[in-house]
Amino acid sequence: GAAAALERGRLDKSIRFVQAGLRHDPDSPPLKTQYNGLKELKRKVETVDKHLKKGYALKAVDALDEAVGALDSLSAEFEGSRLDAYRATLHVRGCHAYSRARRRAGKYAAPRGVAATRPR
Repeated sequence: GAAAALERGRLDKSIRFVQAGLRHDPDSPPLKTQYNGLKELKRKVETVDKHLKKGYALKAVDALDEAVGALDSLSAEFEGSRLDAYRATLHVRGCHAYSRARRRAGKYAAPRGVAATRPR
């Protein structure tokens, strides 16, 4: 359930699935690890969103790197699941941050896989 929700890009629903599992078995080490990883990912994504909202593009890029790292470490916990959909939501945030950073400075490279566009 939690992996499927995260595969669909629903971090909040994924956390609720793991919380339900912890209510039934509070001593389960895999569930605790998944819950802590999901909460860490949520905190990092909220930090990225906060920086983007305030216009701090370079800070958002740094926070985004941490969020991608948290997602990568979480993918080991959800064995066999593809987290590409959630990775795509992080990629969209990265495109937003990089476009803002390039617009201001013009010297920052686009992330790998992002089409190069001219600054406006």
